[in-house]
Amino acid sequence: MTRKTGKLAVRAKQQMRAAKAAKYRRELSLAGVSLRLPKPSAKARKEKEEELRKLYLEMFQGRAEQKQFMEPVEQKLEQPRKQKKEKQPGEEEKQ
Repeated sequence: MTRKTGKLAVRAKQQMRAAKAAKYRRELSLAGVSLRLPKPSAKARKEKEEELRKLYLEMFQGRAEQKQFMEPVEQKLEQPRKQKKEKQPGEEEKQ
């Protein structure tokens, strides 16, 4: 048995899946079933926002503490570098 992996075979499979899904959606809509999710209430939306805000603060509060711990180490590792002088358009190099 050979594998069918050509572009046409893949495209045909995708079209068959899409047609099958469309058929099921059509049947469900005829039966009166709604496939759309209801919008969350304002209260539920606000609760979700608060939950996400708390999680965000928990995540980044830990990182802020780690950063404060690492700052002295980073300062020791970083040494000032000598900056190269930039050439002015009218200046020529001296040799």
